[in-house]
Amino acid sequence: MKLIIAATAIGAALAAPGIANADATSRYLQEVQSEMPYILTEYGSTAMVSEGYRICGYESRGITGASDLADRIVADMPMSRSSAITLQILAESDLGC
Repeated sequence: MKLIIAATAIGAALAAPGIANADATSRYLQEVQSEMPYILTEYGSTAMVSEGYRICGYESRGITGASDLADRIVADMPMSRSSAITLQILAESDLGC
């Protein structure tokens, strides 16, 4: 299972546009797997990486309130608000938003 996740993380890092740092992406996916494996299983690695960078994009456009970001994350990928906030925190810490 870990080999599959690692291979998927590498593939996502190479395939997803706009990813500047494969190490950050791998670290982000590892944290998502650790903190919220059910979300990763539901949406897959590529979608989670895209959402992580989408969160960074929202923040770069000035959407920084936890509530506003959680609403956008939930609209993008239906999940609980607490999961959305956790995803926001992981994107900020691992992807450097």
